[in-house]
Amino acid sequence: MDIGRPLIAIAAVGRNRAIGKGNKLPWHIPEDFAFFKATTMGHVLVMGRLTYASIGRPLPGRTTVVLSRTGFTAPGVTTVSGWDALRKLEPEKTLFLAGGAQLYAEGLSGCSELLLTHVDQEPEADAFFPDWSKLFDDGEVLKTGPGFTIKRHRRLAGC
Repeated sequence: MDIGRPLIAIAAVGRNRAIGKGNKLPWHIPEDFAFFKATTMGHVLVMGRLTYASIGRPLPGRTTVVLSRTGFTAPGVTTVSGWDALRKLEPEKTLFLAGGAQLYAEGLSGCSELLLTHVDQEPEADAFFPDWSKLFDDGEVLKTGPGFTIKRHRRLAGC
């Protein structure tokens, strides 16, 4: 998938690649929330309808884009029906792919980077981040804390 501009996936993942259960995060890590906010502030968050529903509102200081084929609408949200619509959307801003599992799976091939909070847990989950190991490097550590490490993974050459 090529949307003609950089796309960065951002997520917290367990050792088993878990990202959620019942449309909720399986952990509460304030440092991860702070990193997410600081990193995405002033940019564009792209997410699926269920991820948006779990948040319940547009996040302040960011453009919220919901990728949905159902005609979903919500106040303060831009809805697009396909990846191509992201090409011209606020081109001066970075696009952050913020979930859920289906969009991560669809969008991974178009990501130039992954910003992943690696959580030292293997929770029960029904949503998982796709396997990135063949497309991205092992990651550069950006921050560590009790039970987690935040890494920037860059796309491998030729992938």
